[in-house]
Amino acid sequence: SGSNARGLSPEYKQTLVEALAKALPVPLVFTGTVTETASLGTLPQNARAAQTTIQELAHLIDHSAVMVSLDTGAAHIAAHLRKPLIVLASCVGVQWWGRDMYGEGVPTALFERADVCKNGHDYSGYAKCLEAINPDEVARIVAKF
Repeated sequence: SGSNARGLSPEYKQTLVEALAKALPVPLVFTGTVTETASLGTLPQNARAAQTTIQELAHLIDHSAVMVSLDTGAAHIAAHLRKPLIVLASCVGVQWWGRDMYGEGVPTALFERADVCKNGHDYSGYAKCLEAINPDEVARIVAKF
């Protein structure tokens, strides 16, 4: 996500990766910087990490069955390409995923826990509102694709 306050802790990332790998019979591709992909830990056998240019990322998204993303530029690219998209949005990013922006069906599913930040977003560490999202529920929705 570019910052811890809008991102996931390494532990949560690893839990989400494990849930997705268990739920999906297809190869998983994770993108990000070397540091970001290293924070995923040891990837399952059906997963790969890739550093890409923006063109390569758009091509990868366009040829994917579904995309799971935080509320990042990559998620917005997927929405514009009309790809099935699962967005995990922090309490400060939920408003960017309305139907008026992308129309019906994008994002395909929006996970958010703004209730965790009822007194405002906590910028002191990893996003508590993101980490409150159930990774098994995300994997269950993704598996429908």
